[in-house]
Amino acid sequence: MRLYRLISRTGQVRKGLTPWFEPPAPGAPMRYHGWVWDPGLREWVAAPVARIVAVIQQPKFPKPQVTPRPAQPFYVVGWWWNARAEEWEEIPLTPEEISEGRRRGRKPQWPPGPEVLAQQPGWSWSYENRQWVATIVFGTPVNFEPPRPFRPDISFAGITVLTPIEREWTHFLTSLINAGLNPTEARRVADGMRKHFWELSKARRQIAHTDVWRNYMQANATGLNESLNRMGAVAVVIAMTAAIGYLIGTIAERLAFGRDEHVTLVEKQRTYLIGPDYWKYSRMIGRTRLGVPYYSECEEIGTTYVRLKRGYGAGDIDIIDFLGGFLETGYVFPYFYKYRWFYWTLSYVGMLSHQGAGLYSLRKGNRDRGGVQFGRMLPSTSWCTDFHWYL
Repeated sequence: MRLYRLISRTGQVRKGLTPWFEPPAPGAPMRYHGWVWDPGLREWVAAPVARIVAVIQQPKFPKPQVTPRPAQPFYVVGWWWNARAEEWEEIPLTPEEISEGRRRGRKPQWPPGPEVLAQQPGWSWSYENRQWVATIVFGTPVNFEPPRPFRPDISFAGITVLTPIEREWTHFLTSLINAGLNPTEARRVADGMRKHFWELSKARRQIAHTDVWRNYMQANATGLNESLNRMGAVAVVIAMTAAIGYLIGTIAERLAFGRDEHVTLVEKQRTYLIGPDYWKYSRMIGRTRLGVPYYSECEEIGTTYVRLKRGYGAGDIDIIDFLGGFLETGYVFPYFYKYRWFYWTLSYVGMLSHQGAGLYSLRKGNRDRGGVQFGRMLPSTSWCTDFHWYL
């Protein structure tokens, strides 16, 4: 057996308000709509979400009866509109118009009236065919991919307490407006979403998720008159699903737990490892009067998937890395922590000689400086403590 001094641990850490790394209860499903439990990562990972086809009953708009035209004032200098003959007639300028130096312009082309746009709700003027053409097809089927629900481990009671819903709703409303909906329509969609949000976000079966989405689309899309005309049904649905996905994703990802952070923790507790056949923690527990150190054999580090890479020369560090990562979890108020270690750096100390149950000494004298004083032995309660001082 060899003895190594632990120098540092390198990996990723994530902290959150809920213990998202806890596996499902015995007998509970390992797969839900949009999520599947990965025992290697000890997390719920995203699974494909089936697309939904929803038929949107769009509103019917009356066909415009007037061709597109610019606005034309009723009064024009030097001209008078004869409504009976439906034509402009030339008239003398008034003394005031003459004194102001005004002149008669060309005969107006259009009869008096407001501007008529070429794009009307539900209709568009075809200059080629000289007629109004419907721009939306009633009962349009829309094929879209809905946002997946919350992970199965999310605590809804915790979210309602810890999540500032009103702030998230403001972001949700803003994202709808940025996507192209006018403020009135965006607020209508957002208010409607309040009634369906929890049903959408916690649906565990595909059929339930699909039914809620279809009902939501049909209940809200029919009132989006301006956006349906300007953007089209598909664009409106994409905007709505993107905004709802943002709301669900924001709560789940930003508030349930944070992002992974790369960390290197320098060892503070003078920790040792015994290996390499199997890796266990160790402490220096005493020294003889001649300075020979003794070490304890403690718990295993927690994984058997370890690869040792030795240093190249004197003073060079050794490394043990963990294929796929090595997980440790714990709780430090008010957060749960999950560490995923990639590798630990070690310094080789020497070969060990077995002296009894869980007790070793170095074969070659005093090669480990520092630590316990000469002629002292630590109490047995301190032989295997604080290996996870970061948790």
